[in-house]
Amino acid sequence: MIASLTTQARRLQSATAQGRHVSRLYDNGTFELQLVDPSSGKILVYSGRYAEVSGVVNLDWDDSSTAGPWGATGTVDGTSLTVQYNLIMQLTGFENALYRLVP
Repeated sequence: MIASLTTQARRLQSATAQGRHVSRLYDNGTFELQLVDPSSGKILVYSGRYAEVSGVVNLDWDDSSTAGPWGATGTVDGTSLTVQYNLIMQLTGFENALYRLVP
């Protein structure tokens, strides 16, 4: 595993404001984002593949919407990862976030 990150989001919607927020980037180029659904308490897991070039991480998600593909770009800065979601993911409820490395 390259990094295990927990979120300290700048803004949180109710869908992501409670429970744990964990993102993992694995050595094999895959990732997963785990969130707790506040209404059901279930852990939601979103996964996909990533590629990192010069501190920029492109996230290619396994999920999508009928409106189009999910997409996100992250910027690595030391021990943090800032993620910006595409419009389709934002309309689905995701908000741009800052993740910090947890040892």
